[in-house]
Amino acid sequence: MKRILNILMLMFLSVEFALPIGTPAWVSKLPTSESKTYYYRVTKAEGKSYNEAYSRALSMALLESSWKIGATVKSDATEQTVEQTIEKTLNVENEALNIPINKVCEYETKTGPKVTLYVLWQVARDPNKDPHFEDFTNCE
Repeated sequence: MKRILNILMLMFLSVEFALPIGTPAWVSKLPTSESKTYYYRVTKAEGKSYNEAYSRALSMALLESSWKIGATVKSDATEQTVEQTIEKTLNVENEALNIPINKVCEYETKTGPKVTLYVLWQVARDPNKDPHFEDFTNCE
């Protein structure tokens, strides 16, 4: 959990968070949702591989979403989910939490051995209500 928090703090304080030229519009300006049951969120993560960057982006999305709805995610539950799940739709469940989240778009850049990944997510506003995720086709 401390590692995830450190990554988040470094992300926001880092000069590298500046957007590279040619990034898709959704990276800097979130789309608006057609439904009031979900919202959009973008996470940025870096890693030595795509899978490492994706796992970090997913961890950040889950952590930020849990803070937004006022729930907490146990660090072991988050790490276990990230390690076991890299797929389009994810539900994280423990005794008190179920955050439906849907990966919509991603944008990847490579600088030497480092992979930077931006991911656009649809996240349920209320974990107790079924979100009505809609198709988003403007990933450019």
